[in-house]
Amino acid sequence: MSKRRKKQISARQFIDVWQTSNNVDEVAKRLQITTEYAHSRASWFRTKKDVPLKRFPRKSWAGGRQANDWVALRVFAESLVGGEAGE
Repeated sequence: MSKRRKKQISARQFIDVWQTSNNVDEVAKRLQITTEYAHSRASWFRTKKDVPLKRFPRKSWAGGRQANDWVALRVFAESLVGGEAGE
């Protein structure tokens, strides 16, 4: 069984595409990567390498799933154990 190799994208190419795109979907399409990977790589350049990349908002819908409502989930979890969770 062979390992699937990730597409090799140089830092220079990624930065050029990121900075000249209008949104993360465009970045992903141009580089043939996922939007999640594009956001992750951009974040890594900003935090670890101090590269001042522009920011694109993350979508509230990821992969067709709705973003979690953490307050509602907390209430739901507590209702399942009679309000004793975390006490």
